[in-house]
Amino acid sequence: MDIGRPRNGASVTLALWSKVTSDGDNNRIPVISSLRIRDQQRSAVTTSWLLPYDNTWPASKVFVTTPTTNYTLKDYQNFYNDIDFKEGWFMRKETESLISSLTAPGVVVHCLYGTEVDTPDSFHYDSFPDKDPNIIYGPGDGTVNIESALQCRKWVGLQKQAVYLVELPGNEHIAMLSNITTISYIKKLLLGV
Repeated sequence: MDIGRPRNGASVTLALWSKVTSDGDNNRIPVISSLRIRDQQRSAVTTSWLLPYDNTWPASKVFVTTPTTNYTLKDYQNFYNDIDFKEGWFMRKETESLISSLTAPGVVVHCLYGTEVDTPDSFHYDSFPDKDPNIIYGPGDGTVNIESALQCRKWVGLQKQAVYLVELPGNEHIAMLSNITTISYIKKLLLGV
């Protein structure tokens, strides 16, 4: 794994959550202070949906490290308390059941996912929470890590409909939408060509 800044400039779900909830995210717009927009970004309920769930990640996986604490998915309440945003924990608990079950959808699924692009895996803060973290990278598409991308694999055998997993090596999350391999796959599905 590599420690540093994102090379491709991509945001990631976990990085976005960590950045937005801890110190804000100005999307690299220098005239906007991350800290000034942090409160607004924290208040979006969808921000808490970006966090991994109990059934998708190991309980021991450390997502955020500070000089005094390691946060795992079992520590979200402490994380929200430590950044002085207790409402975040209540938003998470209120909406968690809406998307946490990952129940097989009962329809044919085509799960296309990019790989071989450095993707934030965890975050180390030297000064928490008001400074940018050092990012530790792992496998994925630059936005979605491989563990999250492969969650649809759990549906294989849980439903009678097929679940197709299509790896797209070297494909970055957004660029995947205009990649010729992705477009060809979709054309073949829709048009039979």
